[in-house]
Amino acid sequence: CSCSPRFASRAKKKRCTFSLLFFFKKENGETAYRQGMHELLAVIMYLLNDEKMTSEQLRRTSLSGNSVAWEVLDVKHLESDAFAIFQQLMLRMNALFEVVD
Repeated sequence: CSCSPRFASRAKKKRCTFSLLFFFKKENGETAYRQGMHELLAVIMYLLNDEKMTSEQLRRTSLSGNSVAWEVLDVKHLESDAFAIFQQLMLRMNALFEVVD
């Protein structure tokens, strides 16, 4: 999925969220989607999007020569970073989303 740069449209945000939740389900087959997961993912994506920078923005900062900063802050990594953070969050919150009979 390609949400960047800066979440161009509402439809694009929706597709990206759906794709990331789909990949999460594929990677974690034992965990079913539950209402509220998309809200956790949306907050992660919003915060990451706010921190990320385009290549042009990075060139204009004092970090322009720092390759680690480029990897961490580059907006092209937004989706993979959001997925990794969401996956780690769900490891800790999984019990809250379990259905108990």
